[in-house]
Amino acid sequence: MVREVLCYTISAHGDSGSLVGLSGENVVLGESATRWTIQKRGEGFTITTDGKSVTNAGDNLRAVPGAETQWKIERQAHQGEDSFTIALLERSYEGWWNADGNLELRPLISTKSLPPFFMPLGLFTITAV
Repeated sequence: MVREVLCYTISAHGDSGSLVGLSGENVVLGESATRWTIQKRGEGFTITTDGKSVTNAGDNLRAVPGAETQWKIERQAHQGEDSFTIALLERSYEGWWNADGNLELRPLISTKSLPPFFMPLGLFTITAV
């Protein structure tokens, strides 16, 4: 479970396990770990590192100062330990997506079953540091 104001690493779900980090302002998958602070804000969460908040710029994810984007972080335990989807709070059908190592904001794809099963490219592992 994600708790308020703790440091986490975020990685791609599954075999690749690539860590979510920064390349300039771009949020990308890579080898080096970035420590992310996940903080409860109202109904959602903010995700920050070094004074920069994750936000979307069109379809791309960026970390910029002063952004207040709220994310809906939901555990998908039926798909693996510490598996989560990370979606926009106001449009929860759009979430983080692993597009060949670049993180993008895309519609989350899932089955219509209960509970829904999400494509692995839309799942992330969040681990307390």
